[in-house]
Amino acid sequence: MLQITAIGRLSKDPEIKTNKAGKEFVVFDIAVNKGYGDNKTTVFVSCTAGGALVSPLSKAAKGSLVTITGELSTALYQKKDGTTGESIKCFVNSFEYISTGSGNSGNSGNGGSNQQTPTPVPQPQQNTEQKNMGNYEEVGISSDDLPF
Repeated sequence: MLQITAIGRLSKDPEIKTNKAGKEFVVFDIAVNKGYGDNKTTVFVSCTAGGALVSPLSKAAKGSLVTITGELSTALYQKKDGTTGESIKCFVNSFEYISTGSGNSGNSGNGGSNQQTPTPVPQPQQNTEQKNMGNYEEVGISSDDLPF
């Protein structure tokens, strides 16, 4: 299984659909920025989510900033000009809304319908034996320690 975690903005409002068995699922696309400066591009990921994620994701709107995690796959398709294109797809198993500073709390979904505010990651404490390099600790690794 190939897992992906991506942060991006919804490029359109999510759409609720129903499969042949009568189960609801939600489809949406996110635009993920890649690179920087003159090398900056946008990659679009087509996402599908089911189960307990349908309700919270269906409330999202175009432009919402989200983090998704799920199973990655690709699909080939025929472009209008007759050439073959490849799309990136993700079956989402967890997501989180990312606050953009407007005072909204971060809602998340991970297969359940729980909502939570992200917890800040504690910074490591420095002691006198560590070299002062901000919040980083120097680790001695030789090339013999590497697996390749």
